[in-house]
Amino acid sequence: MYTQESILVTKKTFFLHFLLILSDFLPHFVKTNAFFTSIALCLLLATEGLFAQHRHEFSIYSGGGFTTPDYKSPFSEQKFDLGGHFGLGYHLFFSPKWGLGTGTELATYNTRFKIDSLKLLQIPLKLQFQTGKKRQFFMDAGGKVGIPLKGSSQTTLFASAETGVKWRLSHNFALYTGAYLDYGLTQYTQNKFSSITTPVSAGVKLRLTLGKKRIRLEAPQAIAHTSIIDIEAEEAQRLIAEEAARKAAETKRLAQEEEARRRAAEEKARQEAEARLKAEEAALNAAKKQIELPIDHYSLSQTELTTYQKQRLDEKIALLQKYPYLRVYIYGHTCNAGTKEINERIGYRRASLAEAYMVSNGIAESRILGIASKGYTEPVAPNNGEENRQKNRRVQLVAR
Repeated sequence: MYTQESILVTKKTFFLHFLLILSDFLPHFVKTNAFFTSIALCLLLATEGLFAQHRHEFSIYSGGGFTTPDYKSPFSEQKFDLGGHFGLGYHLFFSPKWGLGTGTELATYNTRFKIDSLKLLQIPLKLQFQTGKKRQFFMDAGGKVGIPLKGSSQTTLFASAETGVKWRLSHNFALYTGAYLDYGLTQYTQNKFSSITTPVSAGVKLRLTLGKKRIRLEAPQAIAHTSIIDIEAEEAQRLIAEEAARKAAETKRLAQEEEARRRAAEEKARQEAEARLKAEEAALNAAKKQIELPIDHYSLSQTELTTYQKQRLDEKIALLQKYPYLRVYIYGHTCNAGTKEINERIGYRRASLAEAYMVSNGIAESRILGIASKGYTEPVAPNNGEENRQKNRRVQLVAR
């Protein structure tokens, strides 16, 4: 059979071995926080026996409250007064719930009439019942023998009861707090002014105990072939495994969410970059179209720039300054009036003056790739009327 003492030793051995096993897996446990869970569970297993009931309890206690010799007097009514007791005790426990207590105590029973006060040396003998572990509810009942020290010469028997809460303070110490009632069973005549006298005391009580030697217990029959520590170890391992699995699943979920967020951010950045590139490309193409629009309204044989033609060139200069990586060719065109040689010279002069105006207004010469005359070889409209001929007499930039 298993005893609580042997089980506790087994628990401590298991605790040490379990920590050694954990040390092999320390990096994994630290990463997943399961290490701290395992430590807490092992400490719980190792300390479960901390509050086991001791077989022997030695105590010092004190109680106080209302006391009186309960009597009938022909001269006055009885009056309660304060009193109490102080003593040393001993309890022998047969099991974690049942014990027998005794000891010795000094008790005082007072009334408003000092001549009626009693002082007794009392020896209790009571049976105690308790339940729970760290915080226990208890009740004891039994009797006391009171040996008179003052106020009487007759030994008194008492019925005594006490109930309250037992608090485990540490491995060996406990504190009892509760209420008590002592009622005298022996009736006697105390003095010439009173008839029948019965001592009574009721109040609160504190008892500080020191325990020695834990109680040996047989393991329950339901687990006769399996030790308690095996069950607790399996439960601890199951809890640790569940916690590790939960942490692993949580880590995987967080990693997947992080990966999804990263991919979404990359996709969003890619789409934004693509949209921005398309917008820039569209803006550049629009700028090129504006730059390549012809500057017309030249009169026959005119080469000097008019105000209108300078305004058109200013628009193109602004676009070239906005897109400094663009470079241009400048071509001069004419209508078909006149000889080829004359139209070649007029076309070149128109291109040259346009170049000079652009350079004087901030366009670097290196950005002008070249100038040329196309003459009347590339008309944009048939040369069959003055309106169409004006369209053909023009300067045109080609952007690169």
